[in-house]
Amino acid sequence: QGNRGGYAHFEEFTALAQQKKIIFLSGDIHTNQFVSHGVPHSGFCEVISSGAYLPNDPSSNRYGLLDIQSDRVEVKLYNQAGLEISKTISRATGLPI
Repeated sequence: QGNRGGYAHFEEFTALAQQKKIIFLSGDIHTNQFVSHGVPHSGFCEVISSGAYLPNDPSSNRYGLLDIQSDRVEVKLYNQAGLEISKTISRATGLPI
């Protein structure tokens, strides 16, 4: 009950996201994604990547870098061909700019 997508604490997590600015780092799905979860008026972004080095599957090598500045966070996600996704998140709002 109150379970979104099989994650029992998702509602608690999104309630916290309405009070704080959160960049949630996740991975191991062998893809790069930047997701703004649409929690109204919150800074809740998810950055998804995979392992930087997977010797048994070099085609799925992906990684991400965060460059944290005083006013923003630069998110860069790379795949085997190079830069795939680049986003900037405002530290004031927690939202992509």
